[in-house]
Amino acid sequence: MCGIFGFSLNRPLTEEDIARGRRATAMLAHRGPDGDGEWRDDPAGLYLGHRRLAILDLTSAGKQPMAGHGGVIAYNGEIYNHPSLRRELAAAGAVFESRTDTEVVLAAWSRWGAAALDRFDGMFAFALWRDGILHLATDPFGEKPLYWARTPDGIYFASEPAPLIAILGLTFDPTETDVAGFMALGFVPPPDTGFPGLFCVPPARHLRVSSGSLADDRPYWTPPAPRACNGPIRPVGKNDLSHIRSVLIESLEGRLISDAPIGLFLSAGIDSSLVAALVRRDLGRDLQALTVAFPDGADESGAAADVARHLDLPHLVVDSRADGTATNDGPAALEDMYGVPNDNLTALSVAQMSRAARRHMTVALGGMGGDELFFGYGRHALFWRWRHWFRLLPPFVDMAQRVAGSTLERLPAWRKLRRHFHGDSPWRYLATKSYPAGDILAALPGADSAVRGAWRETPGAPPVTVARDVDTRLVMPGSYIPAIDRGSMRASVEVRTPFLSRALVEALESLDQRALIAGGPKHVLRTLLRRDLPDYLVDRPKQGFIFPAARFLAALGTAPPNAGLPESLAGEVWRRRAEYGFAALAIRLSVLARFHATFGPR
Repeated sequence: MCGIFGFSLNRPLTEEDIARGRRATAMLAHRGPDGDGEWRDDPAGLYLGHRRLAILDLTSAGKQPMAGHGGVIAYNGEIYNHPSLRRELAAAGAVFESRTDTEVVLAAWSRWGAAALDRFDGMFAFALWRDGILHLATDPFGEKPLYWARTPDGIYFASEPAPLIAILGLTFDPTETDVAGFMALGFVPPPDTGFPGLFCVPPARHLRVSSGSLADDRPYWTPPAPRACNGPIRPVGKNDLSHIRSVLIESLEGRLISDAPIGLFLSAGIDSSLVAALVRRDLGRDLQALTVAFPDGADESGAAADVARHLDLPHLVVDSRADGTATNDGPAALEDMYGVPNDNLTALSVAQMSRAARRHMTVALGGMGGDELFFGYGRHALFWRWRHWFRLLPPFVDMAQRVAGSTLERLPAWRKLRRHFHGDSPWRYLATKSYPAGDILAALPGADSAVRGAWRETPGAPPVTVARDVDTRLVMPGSYIPAIDRGSMRASVEVRTPFLSRALVEALESLDQRALIAGGPKHVLRTLLRRDLPDYLVDRPKQGFIFPAARFLAALGTAPPNAGLPESLAGEVWRRRAEYGFAALAIRLSVLARFHATFGPR
């Protein structure tokens, strides 16, 4: 886990370019406190900078950028199946000089080219220079971030957007669709960022850069699309459960490989509790568990302590109020953390937990992805329960609208009902996610384009599977994963999760998707967990791991400027910020205002 920066220019490097590269790389020191390095080809206009967080082969043999096997790489991440790949490559004649997975990536690319991307089980973002071409690649789920910027001189890239914004002097000038997308989702829909010319690289992507120009940009893997489901539901059987458990254990085995201390981030939720149980009971590892307490919010620390006690794991609780830096200026904290607009307060919680964890561990296991793959959100349950109403209510809504006309439209309750049941799937999803603020979002210029751009509809697919697809393919890499990455890397802690595995996705794809939700949210994972924990810990209601929104909003004080929204809408959002559903919009409004104030056109 590291930080990378670099550029490919359409001209030779100058001393000013090199100095700029070093300044930008230094801005990523929090991602890699254990060393730095650079590699450049001045005539070719190429610069690679690297900050190292030493996880595998802690010796100088792991220094980056790394040259060998016909290429040079600046790499951020972990390839969990690198031991088996190393054996296969060595049998084919590759000679290794280190024990790092970084060298395995170089050797794999030398033998298989871009097809190596399909062989990697891991989280990664890297820049690989070979035969005059710069290859930029990201992992299948977007666990490791990568941003790039287009300039007249060429292409710049970095693990985080802040160095690119700073050294290139980029301006925050979002489009209407950017603003509407951010207000609806809490992040600017990718690949845009709100900064013209600055883009995030989506998951499972391979970019080719030649002589400072983008030559190719294509996905090498796409998550399976929602599929039509007909007939009776085929239940998840014992063999299916055994296979899922086996895949998770195999995934964990690779994620436990580390030369640095490793521990566990533990909430009382199903996902991290199952990770803890598999690690302790199936793999026999006694890891330090750590939990953040939120006495003024959704506090799971007591239940997490019960989980740790049942599994006989050492457990440490950190009080979130002990670190006030995250609440002094919330929008500034989020700007500093993400670099581009993002409203996910979880990054603040993860940063607190990671600062405490760093005294005990450099690597931590987590449960990210369990909600997305196993239908864990409340909106998934709503879509499943309402699947018949979606078909039955639209005729009633149409008839009532014709009879009562505009009278009904003046009733807030009617507008909410219509949005939930009568709108098409994208707006149903958003109304469910943002209830009861859907009408505010629908009134934003560009909202319809932003919402529909997130959707991937399949004829005959149950709406709940389409909603899960949006969560897995868009919301998770746009919001939840960045929160974990930015928060943990602020303390130089690497977080790994066994759920973000192509093997697990493919195992679930073989099942009837309806069966994963028919028994309730995450009932498959609950069934697996009952072997190790009592029912009262397995059946607890979902709380989530998030910094308290009320604490964030209380620190804001006065209303922020409208930040590009129509004044009437911005005012209504702020007036109603204490209401359920509007707090999130008020946070987003404050974040937009901060970016306009700091980076907007002058």
